[in-house]
Amino acid sequence: MSDKTDATSATTESRTEGKDPAQRVGIIGAGIAGLVTAKIFLENGFDVQVFEKEPDLGGVWALSRAYPGLRANTAKETYSLTDYPYPASTSGYPVAEEVRAHLESYADHFGLYPHISFNSEVVRLEEIDGGRQGFSMTVRSRADVNEEESREYTHEFAYVLICSGAFSTPMMPDLPGRENYRGLVRHSSEWTHPAVADVRRVVVIGAGKSALDCAAWAAREGKTSTLVFRKPHWMVPRYLPGGARSDLRFISRFIEMFVNYPVRPWDEKLLHGPGKPLVWLWWTFLSAVVPRVLGMPKLMTPEHKLPVGFESVGQVDDFFDLLNVDRITAIRAGVKGFYDLGVELDDGTQIEADLVIMGTGWQRDMSFLSEELRSKVYGNGRFHLYRRILPPGQQRLAFIGFFPTLTCPLSSEVGAHWAAQLFTGNMSLPSTVEMDQTIERLENWARERVPELEDGVFTGPYIGHYVDELMRDMGMPTMRTSNFLKEYLGSFLPGRYGTLGEELKAAREGRLKKRFYLGSLHVLAAIVVIWIVM
Repeated sequence: MSDKTDATSATTESRTEGKDPAQRVGIIGAGIAGLVTAKIFLENGFDVQVFEKEPDLGGVWALSRAYPGLRANTAKETYSLTDYPYPASTSGYPVAEEVRAHLESYADHFGLYPHISFNSEVVRLEEIDGGRQGFSMTVRSRADVNEEESREYTHEFAYVLICSGAFSTPMMPDLPGRENYRGLVRHSSEWTHPAVADVRRVVVIGAGKSALDCAAWAAREGKTSTLVFRKPHWMVPRYLPGGARSDLRFISRFIEMFVNYPVRPWDEKLLHGPGKPLVWLWWTFLSAVVPRVLGMPKLMTPEHKLPVGFESVGQVDDFFDLLNVDRITAIRAGVKGFYDLGVELDDGTQIEADLVIMGTGWQRDMSFLSEELRSKVYGNGRFHLYRRILPPGQQRLAFIGFFPTLTCPLSSEVGAHWAAQLFTGNMSLPSTVEMDQTIERLENWARERVPELEDGVFTGPYIGHYVDELMRDMGMPTMRTSNFLKEYLGSFLPGRYGTLGEELKAAREGRLKKRFYLGSLHVLAAIVVIWIVM
């Protein structure tokens, strides 16, 4: 792919020379969100340029960031682009190499490579004329990792979409004593370095999916593997008893009815009102069954039953199998710091390690935003985004993929359509006051639901509810199948939205045909009529 990945910001001006400045769009990031956004905006007639700081595309799936054994959290049918499914030969849960190859194929198929500048990091974004005319973007371009050879270029865009996502910068705890530690320290996204091959003793810090994956890898490689964590997270098996893939059963409108969302249709209001005992029974059942199926020991079973913690749920392969046969040691404790041979826990216990892997998550890097822009993007230190996309105070700027869901490609893709409709003038918004009020209602709910989230971007299993909000804004039908049984009991697959771009175009041209949908109220009305007649 070297012939496609050597583009730099130096060539951007020649690609956009003579084009309408009012249609110039800058996109930050070439992960899944950035790629689908570029494709959709190109289809809507915009002049698009994508800036990616890494030498290759893919975001967390890029070769430079994917740890050995990294695999999608959901099946290929759900972790999919709406109009470009994986090849039939892809694993049920795609590994990083398969995801990366698929994204490269997607970029090639839709002609995205000429619009991507690799090795190009956005270091400054500020408004032009108070944001009424767009943005000035400063990009640092480098031919290789040698910082001394980098150069900076300034570009102007009428619109900017930030697609660097929730996993842009590794979260590395600043633990004391690291300067005295003789071994290696790596974030889970950085331990692809060849030097780790010779280590014998591995300590992994954290209890999320990446931490469990890393600990399992170390055990499978015959290394001494120790997991240190403060509190466990809910995990689910990839496969249910009988071999069915779990996410194809659990990612559905029916299952989503059992989680409490602030905007609910009438049936969910009934379920969470008079039917609340059913909701309690469902989550009590799952909270009892999941640990049994996975073989989760008490030490690693969360104290609170589901749905508490469902926002950070992950899918694991053989971690608990390896843990239960003592090939992994799990210790629930805090880490006080490093000493020369390893890590020291809060109780004074010292664990020797040749390699310490930080499975401690990610943080969003917004340091490139000017102070004025930051004041419009944040409110009280938290993201202030309408529909998790748009700052009401700056309506030429959008964030795509900053609300990770169980099906991130789908939420990113529909979000990109939403932004394109807005920027083309084909969708109207509520007043700024109304948008602020909507954001505040969601934030109040999110603070109560997941109080530990500091930046206000709420991650959760609310994909159907969220996508419905975006679809209603665009005037598109929310029910995407022919009847309520398929719609609610079937898997909530991205393929349902594969024709969304065509539908939006048809709507603009006044030729969108209304699709037939047999709803539950239709069936209820029919039963009442039959009963009356008989």
